[in-house]
Amino acid sequence: MANEGLDDLTRDADVPAPLAQHVLRTIPWDQVGVVRQDDGLARAIDRIEELEAVLDEVEVQPDAQRHGDLAGALKLRGALLLARATATAARTKTETRGASNGAAGR
Repeated sequence: MANEGLDDLTRDADVPAPLAQHVLRTIPWDQVGVVRQDDGLARAIDRIEELEAVLDEVEVQPDAQRHGDLAGALKLRGALLLARATATAARTKTETRGASNGAAGR
């Protein structure tokens, strides 16, 4: 059955996926916006790495009809990948352009 393969991915853990997703959403908002500084980007990458370290502790429990926790955990994994790429790219790009020229705090 299809559920047998999915059941291998379920686990009891301490971190609900929605909580980790909420924490992840605050990182780009606080540190990786239009106005940003290198130390804030470094803190953002550190916080993303902390979340990546607990990814295996995200709870994944199937319910009777679907695997909502599994979907949340997979979305979290993708969001972490995107957040890391965005913060790393922002940290690498040091020039400013357009109306933000001079306001980037670098």
